[in-house]
Amino acid sequence: MALCFLGTLFSCTADWIEKHGSKPAQFREFMTEGQTMDSHGAGRVDFYNRVCVEARKVGARIAMNSVISIDCLLRGLTFQVGGSSSRQN
Repeated sequence: MALCFLGTLFSCTADWIEKHGSKPAQFREFMTEGQTMDSHGAGRVDFYNRVCVEARKVGARIAMNSVISIDCLLRGLTFQVGGSSSRQN
């Protein structure tokens, strides 16, 4: 799950920078805006909430694909591109 989080974090960061046409310093300003010694700013909280939601989706897809792959392996099925399946003899 840590790899899902890190990959999603980098992807969301790149998306934000591309969307705002900004430099890393502007991203830093966004992440610290409204921050106090007691709490994070709203932008930072929303950003990390989005990262966590997306990382969980990625993790769920990986887990589902792993379960399907293991199930198919146990049943002797192979899958080809396009979704068709065949049984190994």
